[in-house]
Amino acid sequence: MHFEIGMCELGFVRNGQGIYHSPHDTNHYRVLTLPNTMRVVLISDPATQQAGGAVTVMAGYWSDPEELPGLAHFCEHMLFLGTEKYPEENGYAAFLSAHGGSHNAYTAQDNTTYFFEVQQEHLEHTLDRLAQFFIAPLFTESATAREMLAIDSENNNNLQQDAWRFSQIQQHLGSRDHPYHKYGTGNAETLGKDAVAAGIDTRAALLKFYQDHYSANKMVLTILGREDLDTLQKWAEDKFSAVQNRNCKVQVFNGKPFTPDQMATRLQVQCVMDGISMVLSWYLPSNLKQHQTSPGSYLGHMIGHEGPGSILALLKKKGWANFLMAGSPEAFADFEPMPITIGLTPEGLDHVNDIVAIIYQYIHMLSEAGPEQWTWEESLRLNALSALYLEKGSPSATAMSTSQRVARLALSDEWVVLGGGIPNQFDPDTIRSHLSILSDPANMRLAVQAPNLTGDSVEPFYGTRYSVQPIAPELLKMWISLPKNPDLSLPHVNPFAPTDLSLKGPVVPRNSLAFDLPTVVEENAQMKIWHKLDTSFNVPKASIFMNVCTPLAYSSPENHIMTFLFVELVKSSLNEYTYDA
Repeated sequence: MHFEIGMCELGFVRNGQGIYHSPHDTNHYRVLTLPNTMRVVLISDPATQQAGGAVTVMAGYWSDPEELPGLAHFCEHMLFLGTEKYPEENGYAAFLSAHGGSHNAYTAQDNTTYFFEVQQEHLEHTLDRLAQFFIAPLFTESATAREMLAIDSENNNNLQQDAWRFSQIQQHLGSRDHPYHKYGTGNAETLGKDAVAAGIDTRAALLKFYQDHYSANKMVLTILGREDLDTLQKWAEDKFSAVQNRNCKVQVFNGKPFTPDQMATRLQVQCVMDGISMVLSWYLPSNLKQHQTSPGSYLGHMIGHEGPGSILALLKKKGWANFLMAGSPEAFADFEPMPITIGLTPEGLDHVNDIVAIIYQYIHMLSEAGPEQWTWEESLRLNALSALYLEKGSPSATAMSTSQRVARLALSDEWVVLGGGIPNQFDPDTIRSHLSILSDPANMRLAVQAPNLTGDSVEPFYGTRYSVQPIAPELLKMWISLPKNPDLSLPHVNPFAPTDLSLKGPVVPRNSLAFDLPTVVEENAQMKIWHKLDTSFNVPKASIFMNVCTPLAYSSPENHIMTFLFVELVKSSLNEYTYDA
């Protein structure tokens, strides 16, 4: 049974097309579908100096052929290297660079997104160049050979990055019945040497991949510019209507990334850097298209809380951890990852099982208490407040995130601005169902990484050493039947949650010089406090800056280090209190 708070009750309004947005948002929005079925989101910002655009294609490296890892990423690279209308290989990049712009793209698991930013007056021409990627790319043989080296160079840059290494090991160990296991970057061997040995023509496979997956019905275009919506619409229609609709189906991946016998395991990974961490991972049923409920966000908020009684607060008191993050930034069509990542101290590395026990004590407490509507509503209203007064991002970032959200979440027109960020429906039944999965250690995978760990296996693409062992049955049994921990408690009411959003400050006439100057509101022998009322942005937000003046702070190298350590200790000691702020 759902409980819903209406978007208008949260302070949002709808434009003439029914699109929800903040009343403080000065942009104008429109959604349309071209005759070739490509969806288009138009954003008119009369004040912008830069323009931007993005196209998301619903095909990523999970669509790679098994025999050609990295093909989707390779296709992404090749589209920048010339089209029939603009054949020069570096023409797109050179044009943007010459006009104060930039461009990039990335290949994710289930989508590929291309985006750019450019000086406002050059938006129309840039759109024409981008459209040709999806109308008539060249894919020349000479560029194909050279770009393999660029892919290889990009891959080499990642080889010593622990985040890439760890992610690839997790994928490498995944079920062969699910595309989660695929290696997405590619390199000179997978696209070149190995392909030749297997009798595969990489360029022919590239052309087939493009034909099979790059179709207007699988694309979302976003344009952000200073022009009015009618002008932006005309440009979208003129430039992108020629993109062919091949009626390609968006691939649906059904299943789980790991089989049941791959769960309840402990993975040990040797990392390159000095950081020590552990990750507990579950894989929940997907709620990707139910963006208004987002039960994973509720669980991430509860488990990732850092106030008094939280998991992190207890681990810090024990000296075992220095940070904790819970929840995944994205879900997929068939599952939603639910990781808990903990940054460990050297002592914490010796207490991994004890830390897992504390996490399960918290999850059991959360399950027993059940979903709390007041907590959900408090979190929702704070998220809504952030969205109501959201600062504008760069045109390219706005276009990129909009295209990807609209494509991946299959958002209806009314949600193209806010969809995925304001889960305004409380769904306690699904939260309980998710908690039942989290509560059973048989559904969890544990991973630990540290420089001094080693293993009997080597991941083939990054060369990372690792080992995997099943977790002992007695440990799994113990984690199920743990006693309550008196040091753990659920989040309390947020004392910083605002109820009055009116501006506070000294009463000064707006036309006076003093109105734009800070005012002394407190002064004594130890301190002076200044206040400056923001009159430009009018957002309900306060910033506090404290400057402690002492000649001792940097009087010697030792004092410099001691000052730094003191500041870090103060920040750490205040974390429980200030987290809610």
